[in-house]
Amino acid sequence: NIPHGFYEEPMQRYFSQFGKVLEIKIARSRKTAKPLGLAYVKFMYRGVARIVAQSMNGYLMFNKIMRCKYIKAAKVSEIMMFGNRFTNAKSCPGVLKHRFTVDEYNRKRTAEEESKRISRLAEKIMKKEKMLKDMGLNINLNVPEEKIYKKLGKKSPTSNTIKEEHLTPEETKKFDEAKEKVANEVRFYVVYFDHLDITMCSM
Repeated sequence: NIPHGFYEEPMQRYFSQFGKVLEIKIARSRKTAKPLGLAYVKFMYRGVARIVAQSMNGYLMFNKIMRCKYIKAAKVSEIMMFGNRFTNAKSCPGVLKHRFTVDEYNRKRTAEEESKRISRLAEKIMKKEKMLKDMGLNINLNVPEEKIYKKLGKKSPTSNTIKEEHLTPEETKKFDEAKEKVANEVRFYVVYFDHLDITMCSM
């Protein structure tokens, strides 16, 4: 039960009033480097260590009751045998790993990497669409299938792309009217649902 803030340096100053302090080790988490509430204080003389254990056991410090016990050097945990590597968060393995993961996620990607990322995302959304359809929910998430098949080097079997240069003037006019009609319907639904604060809809 170590009070917050009563760590290496304050501990060194406080216990030095009893006698010479050789080492202080505080058990810390490998993930966050935060103290686990356990510390070892090594004194030069055995008699001083016994007096400190008796005096500080049950001592109230910053709303924390200290629990102190004298331990022989032969029974001290391995934490006293190695240096305290996690004195702060910067040297903690868990924090370093988390920082590396965040930096890797936020780094600027190349055009090829971004294209692959979008393709993977589109593929996942298509799987969600299929799962919803199997559940009886006909929801279109507007996934660009061409990006998925472009990644695989294939042409989308459901692609409705029409080359306008192969159409007659009359067909071109009808095609343009159909595109304009669809665009107006989509624009209407988007404005309408935005007005109602609906975040997910099927068009």
